[in-house]
Amino acid sequence: QRARRDPTGALDLAHLGALYLARGRESGDPRDAILAEDAARKSIRNRKERNGAATQVLETALLAQHRFDEALPLAIAAPNSEPDNASLRAALGDLQMEMGLYDSARGSFAGVPAAFGDPAVAPGLARWAETEGHDGKARRPRPAATAPAQTRPRAHPHTARASR
Repeated sequence: QRARRDPTGALDLAHLGALYLARGRESGDPRDAILAEDAARKSIRNRKERNGAATQVLETALLAQHRFDEALPLAIAAPNSEPDNASLRAALGDLQMEMGLYDSARGSFAGVPAAFGDPAVAPGLARWAETEGHDGKARRPRPAATAPAQTRPRAHPHTARASR
């Protein structure tokens, strides 16, 4: 609704695109990727600078549509705008691997800290480790995900109540 009320805004359109992507992942409906792409492009048109969220939505929407050649320039530019963001480098490496650009992927993953416990980068690192023949690294369980429920960190009581 907010994106409809303010079509010149950028943040709400980027958020709307992300919601379309989430719905598409849940439903499997490819039309949601097209809707996400449209919302992201409108957001970028409204704000060209410092709109990384919309760029990531656009890149993901293009990937969901298997439009890898269009997504690649976005994926290459993203880590340059946020050099400390490991998930952007991992996403670039993932895309390069998907396209068979293994030498480029090797360079991209070299810039990603080996954080197999980080859910934003772990899948890409695991796929890359497997591609490189390091199956032991790829299959190493993440401690937080495999710990028994009683040993996992608990939410703060006020936060837990607010989210119910």
